[in-house]
Amino acid sequence: MRFDREFEIPLDRADARILVRTGGRPMHEYAVMLQLLLGESWHTIRLIDNHLGEHHVHRYDGSHKRAPGERFASGEPRTVLPQAIRHLFTTADAAIESWMRK
Repeated sequence: MRFDREFEIPLDRADARILVRTGGRPMHEYAVMLQLLLGESWHTIRLIDNHLGEHHVHRYDGSHKRAPGERFASGEPRTVLPQAIRHLFTTADAAIESWMRK
């Protein structure tokens, strides 16, 4: 995927963020990542993207992405992107707790 724009959405906890990357004009590809700061590096623990034209959510075990991803939604990227951001924002605490238990 080729991304040409990126922005962060802060969360209530200082060690977590949502990182959004988009590509194309108009935007046709995206990746929305829930990330956790471990030491001095950000680690993705959830990813929602439209790689290969399908919208999927991927969970991570440690630094390894589980395969395959689960279908997240259908529709145009410009419609699904805000849904992906909202989903990771509202489920961040539960996702972090789940990831840390593994």
